Amino acid sequence: MTLVAKSAEASAWSRDLGIPFHEVTIETNAHQISLVFSDLIVTTTELGDTPFVVRP
Repeated sequence: MTLVAKSAEASAWSRDLGIPFHEVTIETNAHQISLVFSDLIVTTTELGDTPFVVRP
């Protein structure tokens, strides 16, 4: 992830909603993702974790 300094998109959201927004880019082998957010929480999980699998 790379923080976009002076993001026009984040500035517009901040101005319109009155709270701080930020923008990051995430580059992978096949995609470039732009994420504009006001609050972000990142948590790590153990390898093999499947939180959305319904088990009987």
